[in-house]
Amino acid sequence: MESSSSYSSRGAASFFTQANVLHRKNLTFQKRNLKTNIGIVAFPIFLCAVIILIQNVVEAEMNKDMHQCGCQGGVCGIQYSSLDQFDACPISSPFEWPALHQVPRPESRAVTSDHPTPAGLPDESCKVSLSCQASVLFTRGNQSFAQILAQSPFLSSSSALNLSDFPSSLSTFILGTDTSMGNTVHGACFCL
Repeated sequence: MESSSSYSSRGAASFFTQANVLHRKNLTFQKRNLKTNIGIVAFPIFLCAVIILIQNVVEAEMNKDMHQCGCQGGVCGIQYSSLDQFDACPISSPFEWPALHQVPRPESRAVTSDHPTPAGLPDESCKVSLSCQASVLFTRGNQSFAQILAQSPFLSSSSALNLSDFPSSLSTFILGTDTSMGNTVHGACFCL
């Protein structure tokens, strides 16, 4: 009881006294946690140092001759590059990839059945020998336009590829494959 009576006789502590006590309490608490505080400050500095080190190592590796396009007389290109260097050279006008259609595998191609099917489909016996031709269905809304579209993308026996300009002549045809494409193609497709 004496402590409460002595407190009331002295009055409330001043703002400076309260701030001083709080400051000393926090300082004592921080001294107890010195290792934690050092870790909190040092860890981001350590990470930045590691990132800078990795960046310098990668830049030093990429600046080696084997990762640069070969040059001769101030002109750079594939013709001046070694096998290690050619993939670092820019290609000013790359070949365009031709269009490619997904073709059903021979065992999954359309054949005549008991259900109503379009005319001209092969008999089911071709599935055994895996010799079924791929069937392409077109719209009947404008039949003449559909026939033009049906004939143009496919290579006929009378057509020949120009081997002197193979990539360009190949791009005029639409090729097909029965290789599985996975889930990479979405939306409407034109399938053979």
